[in-house]
Amino acid sequence: MTTAETVPGAPLPSGPDPADAAPRWLVLLWTWGPAAVPALIGVVTVLFGRASSGDGPWWLLAATLTTLAIGRRLERPVGAWILSLLVVVSSWFVSASGAYLLLVFVPVLPLAAVTAARPPRASLAAAGLTFVALFASSVTDPADYVSVGPLSLQALFVCVLVPGTAVLAAWLIGYALHVRGRYAQALLERARTLERERDSKAARAVAEERTRIARELHDVVSHNVAVMVVQASAADAVWDADPVRARDAVRAVADTGRAAMGELRAMLAAMRGREDEAAGAERRATEGLARLPAVVEQVRAAGVDARLEVAGDVAALPPALDVSLLRVAQEALTNVLRHAHATTATVSVRVADDAVTLTVADDGVGLEGSRGAGDALDPERRGGTGLVGVRERLAVVGGTLEVAPRPGGGTVLRASAPRTGQDGAR
Repeated sequence: MTTAETVPGAPLPSGPDPADAAPRWLVLLWTWGPAAVPALIGVVTVLFGRASSGDGPWWLLAATLTTLAIGRRLERPVGAWILSLLVVVSSWFVSASGAYLLLVFVPVLPLAAVTAARPPRASLAAAGLTFVALFASSVTDPADYVSVGPLSLQALFVCVLVPGTAVLAAWLIGYALHVRGRYAQALLERARTLERERDSKAARAVAEERTRIARELHDVVSHNVAVMVVQASAADAVWDADPVRARDAVRAVADTGRAAMGELRAMLAAMRGREDEAAGAERRATEGLARLPAVVEQVRAAGVDARLEVAGDVAALPPALDVSLLRVAQEALTNVLRHAHATTATVSVRVADDAVTLTVADDGVGLEGSRGAGDALDPERRGGTGLVGVRERLAVVGGTLEVAPRPGGGTVLRASAPRTGQDGAR
């Protein structure tokens, strides 16, 4: 049967494992077993006439209260200790001959329970009060309790040593249990903290993975769909006047759709871990700036006079940076098609020894002209996630993004990143 311990990510159990719990009979024996000792002492004393003529009721009451205090010491340690102390104090007012064994036994286990459950300062005070009560009870009539005769130094020594030893032993045992309990509680708190941290990390990992998948889907789908929409609109506009041009536009839609499907299949295979090394190398080659001329050609086929200028060796760029710059160019050209109403667009790539810069400029309506009713002035606050995703991509490789109006009209998008990314790849 599957348990919480065998399921990764399962919460910690809130209570003890039933398999590790002690049998009920053992728990009852540990709780009420010691309580039988004072009960037995009281019954034997009364039945065999060891108690004085007027002390029988006190013996029965003391034995009953002591049994109750010891039996309830684990559930109500403070109450059990107070009850046991009252039994000791009550002996001051009766001539309970031979009760010393009972009186010494009365507060020992409740004191140990109090020490285990309370801070050391409180338990030390309880131990001090217990010793004073036992000492006062023993010296009330020490001749009844010790066989050394009248009150003397030897009798006083016995009256101090016996209760002192009992109190010290009870406090040391209780303190050991207190330390062990605090250690177990610290381990439990640490386990709960680790569990919360694990759950938090898992939640962050899920959120980051969802963001990454959304960004990849946006990069693959948005650009290709934008090109397809423009081509389909162009085909519809010239369907009757220029059938040849309309047919070319429809073919361009089909080619773009097939390319998008290929990219989606490759991306899903990579996410599922099903692509082999050769397929991964081919996919990375088609996702980098080496594919930028084809992207520019798609935009040109959609009716925008797009030009590409490359200076430097783009093949030497790290793979992560290479893919990120391609996605930046795709997003910028998608915005040119969808929002800018531009007639020309220029894509420029400059690869230097220590950095690479990608610039996309158009002659469209600009940031203000592309803003719809109710849209924010900041292009990153207009409901879409394209520029936000681009900025996130660049941040991963240590790059920056700038979007600004172009002198003379239009928009300029500039992405810059070091050739050595944050992962140290070169």
